[in-house]
Amino acid sequence: MTSSDSLTAALRAFVDDGSLAGLAARVWRNGHEVQTTCVGWRDMEAALPVEPDTLFRIASLSKPITSAAALLLWEEGKFALTDPIARWAPEFSTMRVLRSITGPLNETDPAEKANHLRGPSDSSIGADLRRISSGPHRKGLRIRTGWRH
Repeated sequence: MTSSDSLTAALRAFVDDGSLAGLAARVWRNGHEVQTTCVGWRDMEAALPVEPDTLFRIASLSKPITSAAALLLWEEGKFALTDPIARWAPEFSTMRVLRSITGPLNETDPAEKANHLRGPSDSSIGADLRRISSGPHRKGLRIRTGWRH
């Protein structure tokens, strides 16, 4: 299976399981478009497929815009990924954590160490995703976000 087929199959799975009606993706490498993949429907009732020029409604752009702005500030050296989150967002200074990963959601303790701006991919959170997915909140994550492990 080529990487093009792999991407198409991965995207098709979202349509096949009913998570999305349709989607489009473009892959660029070294400034050149190397792949465009479209799967599913832009209009299910009229059976119109997603095409490369299909317009999509975006419900919220606040997170991608904030993320892009934060990355620019990081590149300029305005903050470090090792900075505690509370330095920039004081409301995070009193974080609480589950007493037991499989326990009730209302049984929490104060966090022993500060959270940092560095994300889940390179913190202890990333290593715990498999274990976290077995807790009582699993059903809530799946319902609210579609997240699955």
